Formats: sequence, C-alpha cells, structure tokens
Amino acid sequence: MTLPSGSLERSRYSFFSASHEGENFDNAKRRIVAVAGLNAHIREVFGEFAMSAMSEDRLRRLQSIAEASERIDHLLTEFKPEE
Repeated sequence: MTLPSGSLERSRYSFFSASHEGENFDNAKRRIVAVAGLNAHIREVFGEFAMSAMSEDRLRRLQSIAEASERIDHLLTEFKPEE
C-alpha cells in the first residue's frame, strides 16, 4: 500500500519540524547553561570589586579594581556558547 503523495509530504514535514524543534530546544538549553556559568564568574568578580573597595591601601584598591575589570573583559570577550 502506498501513501498518497500529500500524506507522505505531510509526514516528512512533521518529522523535520519535530527534529528542528528538538534541535532548537537543545540549543536553548546549552545557551542557558553557558549564560549561567558566565553569570557565576561575573558575580565572583563583582565580589572582588566589593572586597577591593574596602581596602585601606589606595594603590592596592586601584590595582584590585583594574584586575577585576580585566577579568570581566576577558570573560566577555572569550565567551562562546557551545555549539
């Protein structure tokens, strides 16, 4: 028994639509995990900002802020969600 051409096309369309939807969902999950990791790193650096602000030594405070800024720059420029 052969399926009518229209039915076969509809079946293919359904299959590929479901596959594409599954890929989109998987990609979204990977992006969520990547952004959560980036968020954790940035929060850690903000903690360093807060700690450096409490330093009595002005030079050390400025150096710590510069280092924390560099870490954020590095995190953001190197951020590449997994493909």
